[in-house]
Amino acid sequence: MAKGLHRGAAPRAWQRMLSGRRLDLLDPSPMDIEIEDIAHGLARVARWNGQTV
Repeated sequence: MAKGLHRGAAPRAWQRMLSGRRLDLLDPSPMDIEIEDIAHGLARVARWNGQTV
């Protein structure tokens, strides 16, 4: 068995957000979501297929 894995343990998946909060991806809570985290992620998305200067 791999180190750190326990039989019967509940699966966990989380992501550390820019604000420092941990977002549980398997059971997200509205209290764990900050608008600044969403805005930062959207600001980094390439739009218009690179056709703008």
